[in-house]
Amino acid sequence: MSTITITAPTGKLASENRTRAGKSDTVAQILQYMERTYHNSLKDELPRLAFLMAKVARADGESYPEIQAASRSFTELSREILSYLWREEQVLFPWLRVSLQPVMGAAESTMLPVVLRSMQIAHTAIRRMLARMAAITSGYSAPIGASSTYEVLLYELSSLDSLACDYLSAEEIAVLPLLGAR
Repeated sequence: MSTITITAPTGKLASENRTRAGKSDTVAQILQYMERTYHNSLKDELPRLAFLMAKVARADGESYPEIQAASRSFTELSREILSYLWREEQVLFPWLRVSLQPVMGAAESTMLPVVLRSMQIAHTAIRRMLARMAAITSGYSAPIGASSTYEVLLYELSSLDSLACDYLSAEEIAVLPLLGAR
């Protein structure tokens, strides 16, 4: 049987042959890694960036009207990501830890396509929101004369974009295959 295991702290993943009994431990390790690495980072970064976004909007919003659009887009993105993380932590990951035991029941196996489709829809929505944020901010580029705080915000938003994309990609490599995605 082939399962996915984490092979490096950088989040690089590889397929590795294991026995079916070893798969439950591997699933738990993958999910724990996703939570510790990506969930915790995103849950730390989003409130910090919301504070910074509000500060820049107050200080520079009149001079740079795109900040207001970026602020609205960021708020929507933040809500979607936090909601998605909550659904994973409270519903999906516990379900996977139980359902992907060596003997999966019929009820669990019929839920796999539904769970898989739900994740794919969420990933698409988050990627679209990230693309909209990048477009609003001209690829996270500061306009001429922007304050240093505005420049820092754009740099941090670019970093958030990278973190979120890395997370979605890691999940597509490590978690979606557990649900039967190819």
